Amino acid sequence: MFLKFKALAAVVLVLSATPALAQVEVPANEMPAGDTPSDDTAPGDRLQKSPDFDYDACLQAETAGQTGWGNCSQRQLALEEAAMAAAYNELVGYATEHSPSAIPDFAMMQSNWVIYRDAYCDIEYQLDGAMQGALDRGECLVEMTAGQTRELKGLKDRLEHPEDYR
Repeated sequence: MFLKFKALAAVVLVLSATPALAQVEVPANEMPAGDTPSDDTAPGDRLQKSPDFDYDACLQAETAGQTGWGNCSQRQLALEEAAMAAAYNELVGYATEHSPSAIPDFAMMQSNWVIYRDAYCDIEYQLDGAMQGALDRGECLVEMTAGQTRELKGLKDRLEHPEDYR
């Protein structure tokens, strides 16, 4: 019973902050709008790119070690979260004009998705133990966030071009 109450309280807390999600301003990302990699794209090619940071090179650096790899994941996660926020803002911006009744559902979906992502990646950590688990959790957060960005872009595309999805 206590766990159900705790989970409900977490959802209420996140949902109470939901209006702030729709108003987050994020600079445009380097990936052009609508550029959604296909599922056969190599995993590293699905991630955001930055001119001053190469995630794969960071992970492969001999001097990185456990702490360095964690820093690599944190830096890449920041890029992915910025791209996800930009995709969410584009979706909500488009929906504001074309489908305003969907905005609360988008906000709830995104809030719940963040809770799901964090819990799922925490399991990755718990399953593999402290050292390997920390690396797996970071990679999990990066990959899932990149995937959610693609999903948000896909939702916007469905709103813009419903005829393509019938």
